[in-house]
Amino acid sequence: MSGKKFNILWQNVSQEVQAEVKAALQALSSRVNFLSDAGKAASANAIVIDFRGMDLAKATELLSKYADKAFVITEHRDIDNINNVLAKFPVSHVFGTNGKNIGREISISLKKLVTGDIWGLDKYFESNKNLQTRTVKGAAEINDVIDELLKTLDLSDSFETATEFLRMTANELTTNAVYNAPVDANNMPKYEQTDRKTKVVLLDSETVEISFCYDEQYIGIAVTDNFGRLTRDKIVRHLVKCVNNFEFVENKKGGAGAGIYLAYYVSNQFIINLDEGRKLEAICILEKSKRYKEYRSRITSFNYFKKFGGAA
Repeated sequence: MSGKKFNILWQNVSQEVQAEVKAALQALSSRVNFLSDAGKAASANAIVIDFRGMDLAKATELLSKYADKAFVITEHRDIDNINNVLAKFPVSHVFGTNGKNIGREISISLKKLVTGDIWGLDKYFESNKNLQTRTVKGAAEINDVIDELLKTLDLSDSFETATEFLRMTANELTTNAVYNAPVDANNMPKYEQTDRKTKVVLLDSETVEISFCYDEQYIGIAVTDNFGRLTRDKIVRHLVKCVNNFEFVENKKGGAGAGIYLAYYVSNQFIINLDEGRKLEAICILEKSKRYKEYRSRITSFNYFKKFGGAA
């Protein structure tokens, strides 16, 4: 933002959430300005909108004009958020109201935009002391690397099948990164049509990183490739196709599309960081919970960040 203030406009957001976000961004106070007058929406860099109890016409008008700036707080189901928000408007930030700490989620996302530093799983945790990263050099290593990383996690406060959900999510994202991300010298997909039974070996420039982290409240997975091919529109198309055709997902006919949707479905927070043509980091955050029903009832938050020459 070099020299200019980053303007954040509140619309129908509780005082509690506003206070939490302001406190979290205190260290950046010289670079941030908070607004409350809807008439200043055009000058805002981010507009945080809570749809609960908001006039539908006003909410639709705001999204129609300022979707690219919107931070949408919603209590609607994932299928409705995909079909009616992400698919209809170029919104990159959606937050479920029933998360453990919605103010914290919004603060992390705003901080990434203000600073331009969009990368890293550790941003979603109290510290990086439990962060573990491994490199995958070929398809044959995927399962072993994931199993090794799973052993580093403390899942004592999580529901019984959390390990399998994490294994599935990591496997889907890593397999996508190995087979669908690499391109050749002509920018054509290199392994996309390769049968998954064929265990490709990656060049040094094609290797994939997997990271796991946890703290008292969250567990996270990040998978990073060196190609940055998944744009927001492509991700949303995958989500729309799969959320409206579950048989399509169950039969795994969707390739990368089904994998992206399954990662979104399993996550409580789904984050994509993109430097187009250079790097993509897919992050899945799960909230720790002893009760599977509580975990599954969580509305998935969606955040998409794109790097623009040194700033997100």
